[in-house]
Amino acid sequence: MNEYVKLLKTEPILRRLSTIQLIAYFGAWFSNVAIYTLLLDMNVTAEIVGFVAMLHFIAGVFQAPFSGPIIDSMKPKKLMLILIFVQIIATLCLVFINELSDLNLLYVLIFIKMAAASFYFTTEMSLLPKILDGNKLQKANELHSVIWSLSYTFGMALSGFIVYLLGVKVAFVLDAFMFIISFFLLYKLDIQVT
Repeated sequence: MNEYVKLLKTEPILRRLSTIQLIAYFGAWFSNVAIYTLLLDMNVTAEIVGFVAMLHFIAGVFQAPFSGPIIDSMKPKKLMLILIFVQIIATLCLVFINELSDLNLLYVLIFIKMAAASFYFTTEMSLLPKILDGNKLQKANELHSVIWSLSYTFGMALSGFIVYLLGVKVAFVLDAFMFIISFFLLYKLDIQVT
């Protein structure tokens, strides 16, 4: 653990990227409990719940063949800002899902949101070798895996409390706010890569 702390102290860009990653990944999973609660409130079938769960992960499969060329053709910071912005819009639009007739919109929003989240992860992982090397890069990759796991676990856990105390719509708005914070932290970060 001391090696990770030392790495973050000596690498300010990695430190900021890790903070952004923690918030953005937290946000990527924060809406899940709210989405499933919303589905339960609409009394959907188990097949629909399963389909929604699948949508959270299948977006990454579809984008995989295209991500490399897109990442190589754009500046990493600009692409990451676009992806966070897409997540902000998709998350805010979840507020408009109220009834069964809105299910198709829900499917589209989940797919877009999780595709952007997955693409963001891929972009960030491709950025790390451009700013770090050797042992530092290895430790940064390990650290980012830890952050992903923590975000996944605690994002959904905290979301459960928020949904219970404040409701589904508030959870969506808070989630979008987390992405807004990530956006501005990244916007202010100076990343110079060739």
